[in-house]
Amino acid sequence: MRIVIVTEYFPSSAKGEITGGVEARAFFVARELAKRHQVTVVCSRRPGQRKKDSYLNIKVERVGPVYEYTPTGHLIKRVIFGFAAISKARRLCRANFDVIDGYSYLCYPAAILASKKTRRFLTYHEVWLDSWKKNTLRFAGILGELAERIVLWLTKITGIRVISVSGFTKGRLEEHGILPDKISVVANGVNLERFKLKVGKKFKHPTICYVGRLVEHKRVDDLINAFVIVRRKVKDLKLIIVGDGSAKTKLELLVKKLGLSEHIEITGYFKSYDEVVIALKKSHVFCSPSVVEGFGITVVEAAASGVPFVISDIEPFREVSKGGKGGLLFRQRDIADLAKKLEMLLKDKKLYERCKKEGKKLASEYGWQEIAKKIEEVYTQ
Repeated sequence: MRIVIVTEYFPSSAKGEITGGVEARAFFVARELAKRHQVTVVCSRRPGQRKKDSYLNIKVERVGPVYEYTPTGHLIKRVIFGFAAISKARRLCRANFDVIDGYSYLCYPAAILASKKTRRFLTYHEVWLDSWKKNTLRFAGILGELAERIVLWLTKITGIRVISVSGFTKGRLEEHGILPDKISVVANGVNLERFKLKVGKKFKHPTICYVGRLVEHKRVDDLINAFVIVRRKVKDLKLIIVGDGSAKTKLELLVKKLGLSEHIEITGYFKSYDEVVIALKKSHVFCSPSVVEGFGITVVEAAASGVPFVISDIEPFREVSKGGKGGLLFRQRDIADLAKKLEMLLKDKKLYERCKKEGKKLASEYGWQEIAKKIEEVYTQ
């Protein structure tokens, strides 16, 4: 098959320097599919990236203006990229490509407006309707809400196939009128080989780790406030927050206000994915207090690292962890319950070892080779 994947961000090289879950899925799926098919990726261009690239048998076409990775900023440049992606995708599909798959809201129009001769797919990570204005900057939230409503309407009237990363997201799509027989569920995966990296001993002091975007709906402030409670019970406790985003400054001010600058480190984004793996594997507990997720890949990454987790009891996290295998669930937005579960994992050695063992088994079910095979099956149905 000749396949086009349209995604906003894509790594510069085969090393796979990845900034988020959508980019991770695009890279690893493209890598696996390129072993058997002709794969072209259309994406944006970050500083230092070439317009045209080729590695791992993947052709990469970068279009639109140059801009840094951002979850919320560079709005005008990102919209321009969206239009450039439409133009490039239409040209590629006229050259007899068999499949086109859009990976995010900015990329969906490129798939929707491609030639009808091409089998068109949208990979849906989460449904944000009614959450945009609450979880993003006001103007961006209004535009996001409008754009998603238009995309869902176009998806509904054109009958384009949707690949959902979770049963939860599939349910949300059905709520908004997408027919069940138009939706296939194929979960995200992890690069299990990367988690075999030798990192030496754990951090000297008990350490909680968060990895992800720093935006309001991730509720990292809840984790910081829970940390205040737990450190009264657990001596020399540390917290590492890996990520960046619109809430970073607010979180830094909170840490300073609480007088915890020596105990909490906000690292920003790591340039290398290996740095993320090292931070996870050297930590003792992973935590994600997020209230909005489409899948929750960091939960699987923590499990693959052999690190038990404490995660909010939301449907996507329950689904990806198969009911909490590998860690503990806490009531979302309940700081006291979060603190209690963190303390339990940090102090109960038997519970810790049980969760660690469960997590390794859980992670083994999310290898990218198997995920790509399932996507391949959907493409050929």
